[in-house]
Amino acid sequence: MTCRIEPILLRPHHLTCLFFYVGKGYSEAFTRRMDEISDRVRSAGNHIRLVEGCDVLCEVCPHRGSTGCKDEWRMGRFDERTIAEYGLVRGTIYEASKLFASMFERFDSRRFERICGDCDWRVKGVCDPDNPPKWAQ
Repeated sequence: MTCRIEPILLRPHHLTCLFFYVGKGYSEAFTRRMDEISDRVRSAGNHIRLVEGCDVLCEVCPHRGSTGCKDEWRMGRFDERTIAEYGLVRGTIYEASKLFASMFERFDSRRFERICGDCDWRVKGVCDPDNPPKWAQ
C-alpha cells in the first residue's frame, strides 16, 4: 500500500515568493506558514498544484478578507506574469523539486523584474534578483 501525499495548493506567484523566501512575512502567522510551506517544497517527493485565487499561504495572510484577497486584481497580475514567464498551467500538478530546478535554470533578473518589479517585497529590498537564493541549485 502506498501513501499518497496531497499536493500543496499554490497560486503561481507564490512560487517566486518561495523561491526568494528568507524568513520574513506579513505577520507571525504568515511567516510560520511560509516556513512550513518552504520546508515542504524543498523536501523530496512533494508536489504542487497551481490554483487560481487564494491558496494555503493566503489562509493566514492579513490581507485576506471574507471573500478572498483584498488585492486580488494586483495579485492576479503577479500570477499571470508568473504563468507567462515560466510557461505554467493552472490545475497542473508539478513535482516541487523539478519545478523549482526548472525555475532556477531559466531565472534571470529581467524575468524577475517582469514578474515582481512592482511587488512590495521587491521594493523593500527583500528579494534581490542579482543574488538569488542557493537552496535549489
